[in-house]
Parts: sequence; C-alpha cells; structure tokens
Amino acid sequence: RCNNLYDSVARYTRGGDRKTRGTYGRIRPRICYLYFGLDRSSQRHKDRTQRADSFSQRDADLLSDKNLAKVLSVTSPSFDISLLEIFLPLGSGGTVILANRGETRDGRLLRAKIESEQPTLIQATSATWRMLLAAGWRGHDGLTLLTGGEVITPDLAGQLLECADTVWNLYGPTEATIWATAAKLSHEDARS
Repeated sequence: RCNNLYDSVARYTRGGDRKTRGTYGRIRPRICYLYFGLDRSSQRHKDRTQRADSFSQRDADLLSDKNLAKVLSVTSPSFDISLLEIFLPLGSGGTVILANRGETRDGRLLRAKIESEQPTLIQATSATWRMLLAAGWRGHDGLTLLTGGEVITPDLAGQLLECADTVWNLYGPTEATIWATAAKLSHEDARS
C-alpha cells in the first residue's frame, strides 16, 4: 500500500520544475511514516497511533465509506489538501472525480459537474460554495460537504445545510498539511 502511494506521488513530483525535481528520495519516508510509522515498537508511534485511532472513532461518519464512495476533487493537485480528496477515497475503494480548471472557476460548469456526477463528498472553500450557490446549485440527497481554508459565515452555513445531509467546518494550520480539527455544523450554528 505504501509503495503504491509513494510511486504515485513520486511520479507526480519527478516531472516538476527545478524546485520539485529531486524530491523523489525524500518523499518515501514521510509517506510511509504517515501510514505505518517508522518504528512500530516505539512509544512515539504508539502515541500517534492511539491519537489517530481516537480521531477515526470520534469522526467516523466524516470519513465513512459512504462519504468516500464518490469524492469530487475541486482542488489543484499541487495544493496539499488535494491529498485528502484524491488518496483517501482511492485507499478505501471509492471513486475520485476530478474537476478541471474551467469547472472550478465557473459556478455554472461546476454545478453541471456536480449534478451529473452526484458525488457523495465535496470539499471546498467558502468562496467556492458562494460561487456555486450564486449559480443556482441546490445540492442533492446523500451529500456531505466539507468547508475550510476560509471563515464560514452563519448565513453560508445555513445555505449549505439546506444543500446537503451533513456539513463539516474544517480547520488546519499550514503545519497540519490537511486539517487538524473538524466540527459538524448544525442549524444552530447558522443562527449564531
């Protein structure tokens, strides 16, 4: 499993510019550690594994197989958050739908993509959600939305809650790479 992920990332970075070329040898240890830990017998590994297990138990519905069955990726592959959108569904037997650059910048095109593909999970920024709503998008049943990278206002939270079964607000500083916290939004959040 680690080798497949490593090979995918390595192939992607090998063809890059001068800054990314040569990163091939430095990627494998980080990715393998992410999945397996450098030393399974160490206390440090046990602590990290325990924290990861408690996260996955606490937020199992966020990353459930149902949600990961069909993920629409609207993030550029060069941005770190795309790792969640691409590799997490593939690692759990799901499907990834890649939106092209034109679709991610035009609310009408992105709306058409969502309506035709019927994804189970979409992650985007508040600006992207506003663009979609302005294009007349109204969501569908069985959809989970993730919002992060920007502040979500109560009015936007309320609009998104009308478009999906579940909406999660995510936060992660740059050091977290993907995100560090997740909060399931409710209609009460939309009023405050």
